[in-house]
Amino acid sequence: MKDYGLLPTTKSCNAYLSSLLDLHRVDIALGFYREMRCCRLSPNVYTFNIVIHAFCKSGKLEKAMEVLREMEIMGFSPTVTSYNTLIAGYCNKGLMSLAMSLKAQWGKMECIQMWLLLTPLLMVFVRKGNYMKQIRFSMR
Repeated sequence: MKDYGLLPTTKSCNAYLSSLLDLHRVDIALGFYREMRCCRLSPNVYTFNIVIHAFCKSGKLEKAMEVLREMEIMGFSPTVTSYNTLIAGYCNKGLMSLAMSLKAQWGKMECIQMWLLLTPLLMVFVRKGNYMKQIRFSMR
């Protein structure tokens, strides 16, 4: 890009990262994110959410949590998408207790946002036929 006089923006990098994930190229996406950071291109909330999704997709949930913490350190507030992606990642790996522990971190969010976050957890309970746990969880 620089050879043509074009400088990348955070928005254009986000589009590229997102496209790489759509093509199931998590490895390239994460490498590109590292390069983006080395070039001092500042990420935004969308960038962080894309990277969290990439780590969850590759099963590296600890790394995804590190990105969430980095996001907060840089002054960005995690969004519903941030938490929903992490909760879905934990649910997909069958780590329900860790998915449930994220609940404390989003307790301050508005009610509608909370229900969006509950969706992956409730889906797992329904799939496993654990309706009583689902009902108790949703009543809290």
